[in-house]
Amino acid sequence: MKALSKLLLKNHQNSPQIFKGSFAFSSSVVPGHKQQPVIIDLNDLKRQDTNIFEQIEEAYSDKGLGVLLVRNSGESKQRYMQNYLNLAKQMRQISEYKGDLSYLEQPHLEYGHGLNLGKDGYLEGGDTLQISFYANIIQESYTDHKGLIWKNVWPKDKEIAPEFEKYYMSTGRQFIDTAIMLGKKLDDYLKYNVKNYKMQIEQGIAKSPRISARSIYYAAPKNKHNSDLPKNWCSWHKDYSYITGLAPGVYVDSQDNVKHSNGDPEAGLYIQKRDYEILKLNIPEDCMCFQLGELSQIVSGGLLQALPHAVKMPVQNFDMPRISLAVFMEPEYNEPLSVPVGTNMDRVLTKQDKEHKLSPLEERWKDGMSFGDYYENCRISFSYAPDVNKKQ
Repeated sequence: MKALSKLLLKNHQNSPQIFKGSFAFSSSVVPGHKQQPVIIDLNDLKRQDTNIFEQIEEAYSDKGLGVLLVRNSGESKQRYMQNYLNLAKQMRQISEYKGDLSYLEQPHLEYGHGLNLGKDGYLEGGDTLQISFYANIIQESYTDHKGLIWKNVWPKDKEIAPEFEKYYMSTGRQFIDTAIMLGKKLDDYLKYNVKNYKMQIEQGIAKSPRISARSIYYAAPKNKHNSDLPKNWCSWHKDYSYITGLAPGVYVDSQDNVKHSNGDPEAGLYIQKRDYEILKLNIPEDCMCFQLGELSQIVSGGLLQALPHAVKMPVQNFDMPRISLAVFMEPEYNEPLSVPVGTNMDRVLTKQDKEHKLSPLEERWKDGMSFGDYYENCRISFSYAPDVNKKQ
């Protein structure tokens, strides 16, 4: 453990005035074995006196997977699984509905709210096998920094997913409540380890008027030899959030039977570590996954690291869609994004993005920039267009 501490301190010697604490990692990662995600119990987040510094280092520092899993138990587990599994079933019903749902689309918001029928994508290509449903968990209507109104829309026909809104909002709210507690632990960790750190993750989430969720339906590819298919169910990208809550991917058949595996070990969520190793992440059914976004990388002065991730399609043939949920813990649009005073920018501006044709952070963010301006730069840089040079 002492050797690890010395090595990690040596890796951070370019900015000794910033990182103050020990960088020793938990011994639960055994050399020669596939690295496993860090899992903590929800009760450890609830206890004010519980220190999870070691788990945060293992999960979110540059040797980690960029994710931390929170395990629910008792009433919390029952509520989480009931709401989420019912949401997954109703998302399948909406996605496979053959009638007119155009009233749920919001093209004036570039399909970033309400129903999105496969218009998402990143530079790897359009994610044409996706259907997404976006809504703001905090309030039904929100006016952004450009004067655009983001208003939640829900299915009108009660025969189509009659309780979709209920399960959507309940699941999203449970993620947010858990994220606020995790944000407090992150603030405590950064206050201890980073000189001049401002306590802002917890309040950035708790006071945000717009935290969007995205229910995602990944259609099963009908012809895997079709050259027009995207390379992945969801292309390589990083999130713009402080942290993103992720529910485990589930598979729902036409009889509304929910399965936690489709039998293909290749399909699912993948992460690329800072050493370029790519690992598959399996989220247990009773866990919430919290993936670090670039905002935490910025405000921590690079001590915490956001990692590229993608969702890979199955290699084997099967006919069940994959359904998941992401909840993006983002601040108010006018929130300034600044590094702690004295930060060595080399620790913040990592170069790994170019491996997946993602624009480097330095091309999308400048110190002190508002979240709204950063968000717009990310949306333009990461969004797919057939001719990248013609993107606006």
